[in-house]
Amino acid sequence: MPDGKVYSPTYEAYIGVRGPSLDRKLYLFVQIEAIELFRRKHRVVGFSVMELFNSRSEPRIGAFQVPIYISSPPSSLNQFSAQNNERLSGGSMLIRVTKAPKEDGLVLDRESVDPELWAEKGLDSEAPLYESGAYDSSLDLPEPHERRLLFRRLFRRDRDVAFLTKKMNPALPPDDFEKFSNTSSLLCTR
Repeated sequence: MPDGKVYSPTYEAYIGVRGPSLDRKLYLFVQIEAIELFRRKHRVVGFSVMELFNSRSEPRIGAFQVPIYISSPPSSLNQFSAQNNERLSGGSMLIRVTKAPKEDGLVLDRESVDPELWAEKGLDSEAPLYESGAYDSSLDLPEPHERRLLFRRLFRRDRDVAFLTKKMNPALPPDDFEKFSNTSSLLCTR
């Protein structure tokens, strides 16, 4: 179930990618889906796209802030252009890309390690707080109107996701939230 506040929810998703020769045009594509609070209808909020390799064909390792686009997702990333897609004003996605840990020369993954050992083995780590400055925001520089909007949003009242979800559907057990809300991600090449 998503956690945090309504206007800045958190959702932990994990995907492992490995191989001897990954395509240097590999992208992470994440589609964001939600339930509208008052209409109680499912809808696609938008999507985010991030190149997993830089212009020197090196993997982008670190924490990144990327824009959320509110147009329909492209059927092919060959058709995607950031300039031709409208951004969700004041909205962004935080993504962390880490190098897989090794043990005895073998690359570890969550499927082969007991979940209780994930943190100890480096397969699960606490996400840094946004306020810590750990996220590279160069992929999501605010536009002038977003700077003005940010000031106004500083004084907005926020509520917990769990509280509003329970209010929407009191019979919904927290573990069943996945049936009603979904964040899907795909790895694509251009």
